[in-house]
Amino acid sequence: MTVSSLINARTIFISDVHLGFKDCKADYLYQFLSSIKCETLYLVGDIVDLWSLKRKLFWPEEHYRILLKLYELADQGTRW
Repeated sequence: MTVSSLINARTIFISDVHLGFKDCKADYLYQFLSSIKCETLYLVGDIVDLWSLKRKLFWPEEHYRILLKLYELADQGTRW
């Protein structure tokens, strides 16, 4: 999946990301976050999978990149 153009929106909702879970599609989410410009980004639920992390620690570089991308969006003026 590739997102070729910038998505401009007033508000975007993201849910069920499950960072910390081995089957999380962090690369797809990173591509999406890299292609958006919005005023407000709502992180609705299950962004971090605490149940999975409680069973076994799993936090690869791709999951860390998502957090950095969220901070980058905030630095650019997106509220979240």
